[in-house]
Amino acid sequence: MNQELEILLKITEQANAHAMEWSQLSGANDPEIKDDGSPVTVVDKKLNQFLSDQIRSHFPNDGFVGEESDSHAVPIGLDRVWYVDPLDGTKEFVKGTNEWSTILGLCESNVPVLATVGHPTENFVYYAQKGKGAFRRNSLTGKDEPLSTRSSFNPEDLMMLGSQTKIDPSEPALMSELNIVQKMKHGSIGLKAAVIARGDADLYVNSHGWCSYWDLVASDLILQESGGQILDFDLNPLKYDPKLGVRVDRGFIMATNAVIDQYRAKLMEALQ
Repeated sequence: MNQELEILLKITEQANAHAMEWSQLSGANDPEIKDDGSPVTVVDKKLNQFLSDQIRSHFPNDGFVGEESDSHAVPIGLDRVWYVDPLDGTKEFVKGTNEWSTILGLCESNVPVLATVGHPTENFVYYAQKGKGAFRRNSLTGKDEPLSTRSSFNPEDLMMLGSQTKIDPSEPALMSELNIVQKMKHGSIGLKAAVIARGDADLYVNSHGWCSYWDLVASDLILQESGGQILDFDLNPLKYDPKLGVRVDRGFIMATNAVIDQYRAKLMEALQ
């Protein structure tokens, strides 16, 4: 295993443990509301500081952009940048569900190359290295299992993945165009990618344009390495160029390669 990936897995497992410990603090589930209207808790902030310290210690020449950092600007001229969401799914964390995660993704020359999505309440870490596949590690046993999307399916068995809190405006059109009748709800962008990567769902759509690189860099790589993709509504790969900012202001879909290959024309029709 790549040494950098070993370090990243260790950091993510430590973050998982800290998240569970800090979730028991008094007031841990009491959110503040940020300027953009989203919630943040003391656990978000403590995890952001921990991950910033760890990444800067192990990779001092790399850039670091954390959701709860004071600045989201990427220093000019850096080839390697980490994009980190310390607690993805804060709304679910506040509600006390298990559908929240810790996301770390590394880009080299704006291309995702290393990724982890930690699932603290379940003691799992989903991870990927570019060109080396995607896996899920059980932190209690140390066992790794490969991840693979569904490569074939009966059309009537297609599973749409949706948000716990709202129905995306593009979702009904997609379900109608592809004749999807089954839907599963899940929190956390990172965990939605994991659900598709392990073969339990086929498609997720987000038309709101509010996600950022820290949500998607790691999620994208885990999908790519398991047999899926994140694409914009023109069915092109997302770009992670910090010169454009770190917000993805366009709609996107997560889908298996099988769905994209078989339904490209119908996807284009539904997403216009």
